[in-house]
Amino acid sequence: LSAELAGAEFTSFFRTVPVDTFQSQAMAELIAHYGWTCVAVIGVDDWYGRSGVDAFATAANETGICIVLQELFPVHDSETQIQTMISQLKNMGQVQIIILYSLSPQAIKVFEEAVKQGLTGRTWIASDGWSESSLILQPRFKPIIQGAIGFGFHTHRFEEFEKHVTEMTPLLRRGAWWNEFWEMEFKIGRASCRERV
Repeated sequence: LSAELAGAEFTSFFRTVPVDTFQSQAMAELIAHYGWTCVAVIGVDDWYGRSGVDAFATAANETGICIVLQELFPVHDSETQIQTMISQLKNMGQVQIIILYSLSPQAIKVFEEAVKQGLTGRTWIASDGWSESSLILQPRFKPIIQGAIGFGFHTHRFEEFEKHVTEMTPLLRRGAWWNEFWEMEFKIGRASCRERV
């Protein structure tokens, strides 16, 4: 999650995952451990991508890693910029490591272009936004992402919390957001909830 959400103005925000700074630091430490010196870091131009790319650039600077290319691309209408970015990467033989901060839909756009241009033989480092996505594991992307290294989170189920949430009803909480969440998450409409109470 973006470090921007850790600001003092978000007084009631409860963070359930760490800021991207930790992920970026771990990526930089991995790269330094293996002695990789020239990398590219690219990301989608939104809170997630900007935060991750900036945090990685800071961590890379602290560990002596050279960032040869640092780019952001738009969430929408990004085809031309992605095409140019992949072309640049293909011409940068010294860059063997590419870090990508995005969610799965944007990562797919990047890999589709990489397939078109034949950008192979690089090691991709996946942010948690796409590292565990089954959408990326398509056979057509195998020549591009084979050997990728992904970062993600260890998950733990809190059964007591799940029980607490599932026993609540929209009638106990007021507000459109809660009703919408309840109906989408549990596939239960308000009428069904009244029957449960």
